[in-house]
Amino acid sequence: MAATSEDIVKMLRQRRIIASGEIINSLASHDDPSGLLDKGAKIDFHKGVLNEKIFAQLTEMYDNDNSIPNLTSQKEDIVATNPSTDLGRVIAPIAAPELLDVKFRNNLPDWQESDYSCLAV
Repeated sequence: MAATSEDIVKMLRQRRIIASGEIINSLASHDDPSGLLDKGAKIDFHKGVLNEKIFAQLTEMYDNDNSIPNLTSQKEDIVATNPSTDLGRVIAPIAAPELLDVKFRNNLPDWQESDYSCLAV
């Protein structure tokens, strides 16, 4: 099913790609425009201006990849043979600190008027 031009423009905006009206119409008539644009990673095209030269390269790669059956598409699950048990460490005191018995007056540490050389008047 071919996508509409509005869908193509929305897709291009999401991918941050700028294209001419001619390329947008070509993408709209393509069977898989998203798959065609995904091929851009192979030629290091992720965002920017999609010109005729880049579009021709993408079309050529898409046609070549679809004509050859992809036998390497099966993914192998890699399982760690020796899972690590020491994944991190927590830095904490070995023993809890002793509590101090501090007496407060007026929500301030203990103080006396004689500690100050002059008094505010």
